Amino acid sequence: MANYRHKTTGEVKTQGQWRADHPNTSLPKVWNQNTLEFLNVEAVFEAPKPNHNADTQRVVLDGYVQDSKDNWMQNWVVQDLSAEEVTAAQTRKDTSAINNNKRKRDELLKETDYFGNSDVTMPAKMKTYRQALRDITTHTNWPHLGEADWPVKP
Repeated sequence: MANYRHKTTGEVKTQGQWRADHPNTSLPKVWNQNTLEFLNVEAVFEAPKPNHNADTQRVVLDGYVQDSKDNWMQNWVVQDLSAEEVTAAQTRKDTSAINNNKRKRDELLKETDYFGNSDVTMPAKMKTYRQALRDITTHTNWPHLGEADWPVKP
């Protein structure tokens, strides 16, 4: 979303916010240099967010700065998450992985439920496979399982 900075006050707002500040003025849909001069604003250019470790950091907008060509740019900074935020994020990640894995396990078990019918003899390999699915929560990589961690259907 395009932002514009007031040349005198330094206030930064979106085009919609500047329009709302001038309700009795008909402003064009696409702003040109004349519109910017009339409003006494200049464009603020988007800057790429810096790389960061999403597990332990966040990127936040920290105002606006001028580049070497005097263009106003977004100023992004990386902030470390607090220990509580890191723990909460890890808990959410673990809970999501647990729920997804249990859903997958239940689907895989459902695919072989017909072997449990009284008129079907369940092969030993299928019994082993189904037990491994039920025991998946004891896997050393639980709850962050890779495809290789899942038992192979016979």
